[in-house]
Amino acid sequence: MRYIKFFVLAVSIALLAVAPAWAGNGGGSSGGTWDPPLTVDGGWQEFFFGGVGSFNDEGPWTFSSATPTILTVTDAFLDGDQFNVYDNAALLGATSVPVNDGTQVNDDPDAAFASPKFSHGQWFLVAGNHSITIEAILSPYGSGAGYLRADTAQSIVPLPAAAWSGLALLGMMGIAAVRRIRR
Repeated sequence: MRYIKFFVLAVSIALLAVAPAWAGNGGGSSGGTWDPPLTVDGGWQEFFFGGVGSFNDEGPWTFSSATPTILTVTDAFLDGDQFNVYDNAALLGATSVPVNDGTQVNDDPDAAFASPKFSHGQWFLVAGNHSITIEAILSPYGSGAGYLRADTAQSIVPLPAAAWSGLALLGMMGIAAVRRIRR
């Protein structure tokens, strides 16, 4: 009898340890898949969340990258939601403070990211393994959706070849000006 009580107690503790993961995964509007992969340079991926304090329904978005990446997160549909973004359970930071005036962009993450009314943020991630989770910290509508994407750092801010030659020319002009001043 004593062993049965111990077994029940051990199973109960184990279930309580994984309960937060179950609560944040499954049962959401996304259908509750576990640990979806995030494809680097694969474009926007939609995520869903419950209310304030809830994490994205899908579970951690995971990816590996041999190069640095830029993680971008934006609210969508209706303005007013704000998020804390985590990588491997470490807080990267919060998205920007939104305006809550009922502005809509429907399911256009590019429009939401470009609008100062919608909460969004970007983080530089080093090469390696990443596990991204998103927590709603403001949610005036009680639940919602947003988008995230991971892009190689080089694909975000390409510098045209003409810009390099322009920078080289400016550098040479600066050196020439310093030499003239010294003479």
